[in-house]
Amino acid sequence: TGSPEPHLAPPGCRRARSPLAPHSAFATRVVRSPDAAKDPEKRLEFKPGVSIQPSRTSQEVQINNQALDDSDADAIVALIAEGKVKKLLLTNNQLGSGAAAKIVACLETNTTLTSLSLHSNRLGNAGAAQFANFLQGKNATLTSLFLSANDIDDGAKQTLRSLNEERTPKLSGLTGLVL
Repeated sequence: TGSPEPHLAPPGCRRARSPLAPHSAFATRVVRSPDAAKDPEKRLEFKPGVSIQPSRTSQEVQINNQALDDSDADAIVALIAEGKVKKLLLTNNQLGSGAAAKIVACLETNTTLTSLSLHSNRLGNAGAAQFANFLQGKNATLTSLFLSANDIDDGAKQTLRSLNEERTPKLSGLTGLVL
């Protein structure tokens, strides 16, 4: 018989090919972008197997428990830079200081993202230093930042808290700076 019918991606999703095996049907993964309906050629390149969870609104994106690491930072930055996402949850991954540096650089010009969760990654003190630089900047769009469970020592946590206290406006409220 003929070849099996190809799997069609749900609306708003695209098939992205793995750079490791560009012609293998098993190496593709569906990635969701808030801007997919407008630009079907635009791709967010995460490593094979990454699943982006849809939310009730297209303004929240969850990419939790996907083993994202520093090699996925460019795709994360592209997602933020699209300007459609207000809340981004990247919890329980393996993002380190390299990803933190790229995310912070993107946040400097961010005008949309208001909440970022990097809870339970591998940022360490070097990643915390990147976010300390962000807290000294002037961009006030981000109002919630979750950095808990990232192997950040007490000194680095205190630096982040102090910088947040000096920041105008502060990351405040129940969803403010959480270490």
